[in-house]
Amino acid sequence: MKHTSILLSLAAVVCSLFTATHCARAQSTAFTYQGFLTSQGAPANGSFDLQFAVFDAVSGGAQQGVTVVSNSFGVTNGLFTVTVDPGANVFTGAARWLNVAVRPAGSATFTNVVPRQSVTAAPYAITAGTVTGPINGASIAAGTVTSTQLAAGAVTAANIASNSITANQLAAGAAVSNLNASGQTGVASGGMILSASDTNAALANAGYVKIGVTTTSDSWLQRTTVPSPVSRYSHTAVWTGGEVIVWGGFNGSAYLNDGGRYNPAADTWTPVTTVGAPSVRDSHTAVWTGSEMIVWGGETNTPGVFNDGGRYSPAADTWTAVTTNGAPSARGSHTAVWTGIEMIVWGGISNATYSTDGGRFNPASNSWTAVSTTNAPSVRRFHTAVWTGNEMVVWGGNHGGPNNNNSTTVGRR
Repeated sequence: MKHTSILLSLAAVVCSLFTATHCARAQSTAFTYQGFLTSQGAPANGSFDLQFAVFDAVSGGAQQGVTVVSNSFGVTNGLFTVTVDPGANVFTGAARWLNVAVRPAGSATFTNVVPRQSVTAAPYAITAGTVTGPINGASIAAGTVTSTQLAAGAVTAANIASNSITANQLAAGAAVSNLNASGQTGVASGGMILSASDTNAALANAGYVKIGVTTTSDSWLQRTTVPSPVSRYSHTAVWTGGEVIVWGGFNGSAYLNDGGRYNPAADTWTPVTTVGAPSVRDSHTAVWTGSEMIVWGGETNTPGVFNDGGRYSPAADTWTAVTTNGAPSARGSHTAVWTGIEMIVWGGISNATYSTDGGRFNPASNSWTAVSTTNAPSVRRFHTAVWTGNEMVVWGGNHGGPNNNNSTTVGRR
């Protein structure tokens, strides 16, 4: 009697679903089954009838769904691949087993493969069509959910976890487009915004830093004096972009070489270190370079006038000496401007001798270059000087006699 035996590869039972989609599911209920059939110990060839049924137990139990029969199915070298669709509501999440039976095509009786084959994870992907709970983002392939899969208004602020959307999740220009669509505009890097409140928590929480307070009327605001530097005059002050730095001066009885940094946004003072600072003085000058304050010149009763100075870094709270090699002669009551790369000092007085010369200090090379005296204004002190972008303009001043009111421009050389 001819005996037909069936051997099915266990690995083949982990079947893959077809990718056909339905309105409410990720895949259809059909899956692909691959097997290996032997006849009398050798790989089978020919035509066979195959029968498949899904059960809820490894033996006995109740059948789930319909019986699938593939008649006259061709088998070559023992291998076959068939599509099995037991119908809806079969793979609900409970354990399932596949009963496989086979017979030569046209024979009367099917022979069951024992034991039934456990239906493993792959077919259960069908349950994704009925998931109602939350899905971890790590379980969703990148790019699989686009705007076409989302109903209008389906995702609102209440569905988005705080801080879950960062710049990496936004297309270029998306944020600006959304702001413009709602009648708002973006704030460029380095930009400033105005708030009706000087304690706006929403702006602070968004990362904005308060740099000051302004009013719509012509008025003064009382600012803190604790712990500000001691009172003084004939000192200097520069603005860094976030702080005012005051330094040096005379308090009525003593010359000073200390100072303080005032932050108008926080309304606080921070002391300026005196370690490595220039000696005490007043009637000096100070400029801000963008990263440091340069102090130069000045005078005291004893020893008199100075032609040295210092460079103060508020970021490090440290001083670095300004070279005196090639520097202008010692003086006070002069002027200084910052060009963007150099500090230009000019004029002033030194022990009753008025000056009409000056120098250009380059902090990058820590060097001085003399300023020409050709066609320079006459000697003077207490004058003013500004930088226009390409030249220094000097005006007014005093030389011990009548006040000067002539205006002269000195081009940068």
